[in-house]
Amino acid sequence: MLRPTAIKVFSQEDYTLRIIFDNGEEKIFDVKPYIKGNWYGELLFKYQNIEKEMVQ
Repeated sequence: MLRPTAIKVFSQEDYTLRIIFDNGEEKIFDVKPYIKGNWYGELLFKYQNIEKEMVQ
């Protein structure tokens, strides 16, 4: 069974990522537990990218 590949990612106001996969599936990932620091966490969260099948 092939693993779906993330093709789009959108950061949401509530510090979640909406990830869309090549098979049409959509998932929400809660990033809050992984963000460290007040302003740095906010700045870092606003920039996301998909590279080599990984959300960065």
